[in-house]
Amino acid sequence: MRLKLHHKVAIGVFTTAAALDCAAGAWYAHVQHYPFTSGLCYALGVATTSGSSVPSGTSPLAHLVTALIQLTILPLFAATVTLATAAIAAMLSAFHIRLARDEIKKHVEAKLAEHAKAMKQHAEERIALHIGKAKDEIKQHIEDCMPTVPAQPGTTKSASPSPAPASSRKSRAARPAGSI
Repeated sequence: MRLKLHHKVAIGVFTTAAALDCAAGAWYAHVQHYPFTSGLCYALGVATTSGSSVPSGTSPLAHLVTALIQLTILPLFAATVTLATAAIAAMLSAFHIRLARDEIKKHVEAKLAEHAKAMKQHAEERIALHIGKAKDEIKQHIEDCMPTVPAQPGTTKSASPSPAPASSRKSRAARPAGSI
């Protein structure tokens, strides 16, 4: 996983705070004539505000070291916690954004499929309607162009002329081309 800028900054600030805390602990131990580990424990207790540090030294230099720890290292640790919290919030936000994006994508794809189906059905209905109108227009045109035969008593339909008798068709076909 690649570290993002806020991760790198948090690591840098934490490393700086830890190094400064170790240096301040060593300085405090030297000023108070304590072992290094006691100075480190004191500096860590002050920096973490846990209250488990040894009482502050009596010399002015020991008070100065304590003040430096409280004024510089304590805010650096607080900044590290803030940056870590921001990193966690950013990761959670990115996760929820991805989830929302996936849900939106699924929703849009489903709606597009429904819309495509409705458009296809609408197009098929329009085509069927136009075909039906065209059939009606063709029927009407045929009826308009065909001569009507007088209706026989009792019928209401117009009849189309009957085809020519078979004998007249044969006689026409037997004639040579060009003759009348």
